[in-house]
Amino acid sequence: MNPVITYAGWEAGSWSLEVNGYVAGVIELEGTCRLTATQGGAPLVDENPAEPDASTMNCGLLQIAGSDLGAGTWTAVLTYESATSAGESTAVDVEVPAR
Repeated sequence: MNPVITYAGWEAGSWSLEVNGYVAGVIELEGTCRLTATQGGAPLVDENPAEPDASTMNCGLLQIAGSDLGAGTWTAVLTYESATSAGESTAVDVEVPAR
């Protein structure tokens, strides 16, 4: 049971690193999706409550503000955690432009 990143990229309109994803193979009443972005130093984190749908837990949109990010390559990982389940996505690189 690993989260799947369906989109990871830089959004100039909102000036943020954005990630969407879901968790297949589990339907639960409560769970948390967490985006962790790293670039050498301390990680930056955003989290959402996961929402169950017909066959997955939907993570929705997770964002980290561009004002918190330095330019260059950031590595994004989506994790899921609940009282009974946990998993981590494959890492995805996102290019953040200079201001």
